Amino acid sequence: MTTVTFTVPPSWNTETPMTELSCEATTVGEALTWFCDRYPVLQKRFMTDDRRIAAWALVCLNHIDVRTLHGLDTPITHPGSEIQLLAALMGG
Repeated sequence: MTTVTFTVPPSWNTETPMTELSCEATTVGEALTWFCDRYPVLQKRFMTDDRRIAAWALVCLNHIDVRTLHGLDTPITHPGSEIQLLAALMGG
């Protein structure tokens, strides 16, 4: 297992303090499960009810969209890896 740290938008306030945003995981899916279990109110911002990455969200591992890798099965192999969680911006 490798330690992975999460980066989330500052506007994602929760009732639970968002400290120690890191966990041990072997895949992005494992890391996101940990995050969703710890901060369930935030799950809807980037995951569907069946825990898939939402179409309106961006989940990156070390600044690479995991959809272009292996999705939730993307392995986390590098110490100090970072998962960035972003809600997609819309405009026109």
